[in-house]
Amino acid sequence: MAKENQRKIKMIISEKFRVRINKWAMNNYLNIGIFNVFVIIMFLLYSAGYFHPFFPITINFIVFSSLVVSIFLFKANSRSLFLVSLVFWIFAGVIRLLGVGVWAERTAIYSYQALVLGSLLLVYESLKKNNGKKK
Repeated sequence: MAKENQRKIKMIISEKFRVRINKWAMNNYLNIGIFNVFVIIMFLLYSAGYFHPFFPITINFIVFSSLVVSIFLFKANSRSLFLVSLVFWIFAGVIRLLGVGVWAERTAIYSYQALVLGSLLLVYESLKKNNGKKK
């Protein structure tokens, strides 16, 4: 009986989560498309070697610029960037356990980038919140 109730609760929670995600996706349909086109163009520029002698477009640059673009397109806040950092960190740990050290180090760098960007955004949000209270 208790397991059945737990299963019902999990189904209700997952249904609410699915509804929220679908609603968010429908409201941000154009932004998701713009973000995907941006990432595709960045990977095409990377593979073609554009700007290579002057500014090499690397995977690190693509990930970091995607995080920055997500702030503007999806209105990502510091909490979401900390969540992205946590996901990268857990993924780096899993990859490290599988014995792929190079990919684990690279993913840890992405986690650090998301953490730094989230910290800067948290400072900005705090300053913005405090300035709003003074006025």
